[in-house]
Amino acid sequence: MTGNPGIKLLAVDGVQPTVENIRNGSYPLTVDLYAVTAGNNNPNVPRLLDWVVSAEGLKLIEQVGYVGLK
Repeated sequence: MTGNPGIKLLAVDGVQPTVENIRNGSYPLTVDLYAVTAGNNNPNVPRLLDWVVSAEGLKLIEQVGYVGLK
């Protein structure tokens, strides 16, 4: 999102959408994303989920403009 020049990030009630404010919950407009596997027996599912929360996965999440876990 931050890499798109057509998107302007806005403050809400004076709170800027910084990484710190998003992580500490003071910025009110956020959503949690979930990976739902619905009981899939594919052996790659656990590997994918492990990768998403790995250092490499979190780095990619932040590179594309989202705020990852810390």
